[in-house]
Amino acid sequence: MNDLLRIPVDLIDLGDRLRPVKPEPVELLAADIEMQGLLQPIVVTPAGERFVLVVGAYRLAAVRELGWTEIPATVVRDLDEAQLRFAEIMENVDRQELSKLERAEFLAELDAVWKRLNPSARHGGDRRSANVRAKREEVAKGSDQDAIFALCSDVAETVGLSKRALQLAIEIATKLTPDTKARVRGTRFEDHQGELLALAKLDAETQAKVCTVLFADQPKASSVADAVFLVRGQEKPAGGKNLMGRLNANWGRMHRNERLLFVRSHKAEIMELAQAEGWF
Repeated sequence: MNDLLRIPVDLIDLGDRLRPVKPEPVELLAADIEMQGLLQPIVVTPAGERFVLVVGAYRLAAVRELGWTEIPATVVRDLDEAQLRFAEIMENVDRQELSKLERAEFLAELDAVWKRLNPSARHGGDRRSANVRAKREEVAKGSDQDAIFALCSDVAETVGLSKRALQLAIEIATKLTPDTKARVRGTRFEDHQGELLALAKLDAETQAKVCTVLFADQPKASSVADAVFLVRGQEKPAGGKNLMGRLNANWGRMHRNERLLFVRSHKAEIMELAQAEGWF
């Protein structure tokens, strides 16, 4: 049974969380809590004489900012590492302020944690379970991601993703090197899925060289595609041949309404490609 308690904030540890707390949202949330109070308790789990945060990192940071000494918290017990990670991911993965890179990292971790929590998604599981058998039969010819979505349709619905979107996110998160991720953070590339994917398709050595070109004090290229040409000692395509590079570079700078207008104007071609690629 879970308990609702008032817990000293000094007894709550953040643990090993995927995403650091950013100061700007904390300030906004603190102002809201100061006006309306804390409307939703955080969630913690016992760890000896202390507690580890499960859900509510921003709420905890906000009340600390306000100087609170205690915070309402729901105490849940007997959670293993995978369950703790899953709870953190589900709290964050559908947040609008996540960059494309952060979202990819959360979704890749969701993929890994879901497999640990549901070994039947990859192995035989409980043969007596008709539900598991039905799901396994449904996706017998599919990939691990097919099994995840079949066995975890509620998660897919909550996150609002297609199987293809999950696969692309996992590719970004797992194939970008830690150094590349560190260099991309804080730049416009962090929130540009097309450029992230282009980087992810390169080997580690080429990623490092491309990042050096892109993030120099005086950048020599404005897109991954152009940087790759320079790194490989090739001349960039001139004129119309470089339209794709310019389009990729400008896409991230366009307002959302401009992107929608572009997509609608090419709807027929996009739908044809989407069906051919199996995006949905």
